[in-house]
Amino acid sequence: MAIMLAVQSSGTFAQEKTATATEAPAATPEPLTDDELEVLVARIALYPDELVALVSAASLYPLQIVEAERFLEARKKKPELKPKEGWDGSVISLLNYPEIV
Repeated sequence: MAIMLAVQSSGTFAQEKTATATEAPAATPEPLTDDELEVLVARIALYPDELVALVSAASLYPLQIVEAERFLEARKKKPELKPKEGWDGSVISLLNYPEIV
């Protein structure tokens, strides 16, 4: 009986050890180097500041941007279509730049 208890308790201890080992915190990613950061933002520098500001503001509404893209496609067939009233102003402003949307 004592042997069975010892085997059971050591099995439980091994399970607890495995559970705590798998619950290690996720490693934080390394910050980008200066060269990597420059490559990341280099394309943005080619756009006018006003457009970058619009894109930055509209990026807070990704679903509305998807709807705006669909709206632009539908407006090719029906030019009288109007944007939804509930859209953010930055998303509506992006409609002036269909190639960006």
